[in-house]
Amino acid sequence: MGDVLNGQVPTSVHIPDNLFNQLPAVQVPTDGLMAQLLQAEPNAPMLGPFAASEADVTPVVTRSVVVVPNEYARLFLTTGMRPREAYQALMGLLLQRNHDIACEPLLEWLRVALTRRGANALPRTVIDLLCSMHALVHP
Repeated sequence: MGDVLNGQVPTSVHIPDNLFNQLPAVQVPTDGLMAQLLQAEPNAPMLGPFAASEADVTPVVTRSVVVVPNEYARLFLTTGMRPREAYQALMGLLLQRNHDIACEPLLEWLRVALTRRGANALPRTVIDLLCSMHALVHP
């Protein structure tokens, strides 16, 4: 064990076999509708649920985990940040830097995270979602 420093044993992490599997599609608002709904409901921690028949709603398929580019990681380390706050803060930065297309998987993950899949779904923090690897499978 050449990488052991001062006798410290490295921590092993078990990655579930299905971690990177695609999850069932979730009906989410497009970015345009999302912006309108967030502005219209400034205190709502989550939006939806949405039906496939609604205008400006699209099915989004994502995974349990998502890559967060290093330059934006600090946003997600804020204690208690909910997907709504993360989406709004990130979207502003991405549009400002013209990175919105490059970070589309992250934006889609956040749109899914802040969309209720049932009337009684409770809001969660981004850290909770990222730490519970199957948060989107079992909301």
